[in-house]
Amino acid sequence: MTDIRSFDDIRTTLVEDTDYVVVGTGAGGATAAWVLAEAGHDVVMVEEGPPVGKEDFGDAMFPALATLYRGGGMEAFTGRSMITTLQGRVVGGTTVVNSAIAWRLPESSYDRWAYDPAIRAAFPLEELHRHWDVLDDVMHVTPTGADIAGRGNTLAAVGAEAMGWSGKVMNRFTSGCKGSGHCQHGCPNDAKMSTALTLIPRAGRNGARVLACCRVQKVDLDDSGRATGVTARMVDPVRHRKGPAVTVRARKGVVLAPGCLQLPGLLRASGFRHPQLGHHFQCHPGTSLMPFFDEEVRYWDGATQGWESDEFFDEGMKFEVVNVPVEVNVGRLPGVGRDLARVLDDLRYTGSWALLVRMEAEGKVGGRPGGQARVSFTPTRYDMERIRRGLHRFTQIAFAAGARKVSTGVYGLPKLLEPGQADLVLDASLDPRCYTMVATHLFGTARAAGSEHDGVCNPELRPWGTEALWVVDSSVFPKNLGVNPQHMIQAVARHAAERI
Repeated sequence: MTDIRSFDDIRTTLVEDTDYVVVGTGAGGATAAWVLAEAGHDVVMVEEGPPVGKEDFGDAMFPALATLYRGGGMEAFTGRSMITTLQGRVVGGTTVVNSAIAWRLPESSYDRWAYDPAIRAAFPLEELHRHWDVLDDVMHVTPTGADIAGRGNTLAAVGAEAMGWSGKVMNRFTSGCKGSGHCQHGCPNDAKMSTALTLIPRAGRNGARVLACCRVQKVDLDDSGRATGVTARMVDPVRHRKGPAVTVRARKGVVLAPGCLQLPGLLRASGFRHPQLGHHFQCHPGTSLMPFFDEEVRYWDGATQGWESDEFFDEGMKFEVVNVPVEVNVGRLPGVGRDLARVLDDLRYTGSWALLVRMEAEGKVGGRPGGQARVSFTPTRYDMERIRRGLHRFTQIAFAAGARKVSTGVYGLPKLLEPGQADLVLDASLDPRCYTMVATHLFGTARAAGSEHDGVCNPELRPWGTEALWVVDSSVFPKNLGVNPQHMIQAVARHAAERI
């Protein structure tokens, strides 16, 4: 059992001593803590969110948003359009609420990501594959079985095959998946191999412990720039009650993985300054498509995500099936009143599909520790052309699979497209305000580079000018990936932690 202390367990001011303090328990933080603990170091993990288990996971999405997600799932970017972003805030981070998709970075994406020779030398692709080999075993990476895929996944595969385009089942971090379709609520069967069920217990068996409901306010840096620990406070993340002050003193160093949007505010509050901190933010905004079929689909039955197509990956787009919770999908369906009621009558005949786009736009992130990050981000015209082109192709897949109508959710297009109308998508507006977009893959607010002029962190993932301080989440990524990032975050964190 991992020693996890939460809000109600800490009654008075706490001072803790350790070798390494790791901030964040998601993909990056838990991976680093596991490696350091197995190497014999004393490790304390600090997590702003609460510890949760399957008894805390229900069928309804909105209670899950309130308890499992940062900002109740209501945080959004500002810019030309509002783009919602979803981040887990629990022990295990976003790995508790994501769709558990495992992607090894393709060589073409690696070449984009490691365009800086210093980063390529620090993180060779063959070394990342070595880490993926280990992680595949520890995190139980398995393909989605046909018995749990559900009709939404199989119909997309039928349509892509009819178009002559590639498609494949997804590899996911699962063990014993029952296809309940509740990944985004938290898995009710403990089948999703989040870090809460895998790496944190492994670290715990080697003495690592967790302070949950503990918000880090700053990294403590001495006059030489060496990290000596963190200053924090116990905070009930749901009821917003404040608890005692917490100091964790680190003899050997501090490892940061609070998330791409939280890192800039934390470093600024710690007194760290760099002109690029919070800049060069990138992401993968996605938009959805809902095809209506003659046969029952019941998209909420089966694996949350089980099929994908990378046919047009080199163009920066990927097609996915995603079981968005019914309560959320209803909000983007066309019509009101009786018109909406008629659409809802058809809901069991619909699929829930998503287009993922690797955008070239860069944004800026501000904010303070624990607060809502201020994110300014506007897709470029080229990004929107990708969105439009991808929706057109996915609409073609839907009709090739036998859809009788398709809802794109794009303002200005017919509410429901019929067969023969797919090309209307090519005339859709390129104004981002006309599209419903969600961003869940976030990168680059403290990117690593071979020179201080080009990045916030050096190739060892230390912020320039600091000692005994490392960043091991996607904040350090020089470029966005074009694929689901958990596997890459974990490989980079494992490689960095081995060097530490």
